[in-house]
Amino acid sequence: MKEPIFLVTGGTGTIGGQVIKMLLKAPCKVRLLTRDPAAVKVAKGVEVVAGDLNQADTLKDALKGVKGLHLISFGDESYTPLANGGQLVKLAEQAGVERITVLWNGEGNESSLEKAIKRSSLDWTILQPQEYMANALGWVASVKHQAQVREPFGDRPTAAIHEADVGAVIAEILLHGGHAKQIYTLTGPEVLTPKKQVQQIASALGRDIAFIELDEQQTRARWQEWGLPQATMDYLYQWYGNTPAQGFTITPTVEQIIGRPAKSFKAWVTENIRCFR
Repeated sequence: MKEPIFLVTGGTGTIGGQVIKMLLKAPCKVRLLTRDPAAVKVAKGVEVVAGDLNQADTLKDALKGVKGLHLISFGDESYTPLANGGQLVKLAEQAGVERITVLWNGEGNESSLEKAIKRSSLDWTILQPQEYMANALGWVASVKHQAQVREPFGDRPTAAIHEADVGAVIAEILLHGGHAKQIYTLTGPEVLTPKKQVQQIASALGRDIAFIELDEQQTRARWQEWGLPQATMDYLYQWYGNTPAQGFTITPTVEQIIGRPAKSFKAWVTENIRCFR
């Protein structure tokens, strides 16, 4: 019996990399789709194929023989929602793909992919992680060199999730199914604030880290330097300043799907503290 083939898009990113890592633990073949195969370093056993989600026709060869497909709903580093979702879904159906998982872009604006997939004949599951613990890696340089973290809304509540848990959920769904036509909100096991997250990092390091609250002007200036579009900046500032309930309402979904509790931020810090030293 041939091993099933799974195609992962966004495989060089935080979540896609975790999906691949989890799939490699199972008896299957893993393909990674990327616009630049020559620039990608992958684990042994991963087949790298060229393709661009913004150009649907480039996925034809990559989809051959694929049983399960993991898609991201955005096509660039600015998290712009895909506009060609109908074409992508049609290609997947024509290729005989059975299951698709879709990772939302985190901005609450449904892409053409999500709209098209809901109308499809595929077994689809849409995953909506609320915030990633890995975002804290953005603090590494300032913690190392200034012993500080500069962020807006230090007291906002967040039920951030460990990126490995998101990867494990997606891999489980692709491998075993059973979650067709479901939209899942994914969270970690606790509600913290950025200030409390910084305190946990400081405790693990055994030294003080100052938290410096940014005002709106400082925050937007930083995001502008990062190249974020105006619409994304507006969305993020609204989200941080008035976080909707789903951003801090803990769900049991991770444990229900993978059979173990979601990892805590303390566990994430333990795994990643070397980065901050």
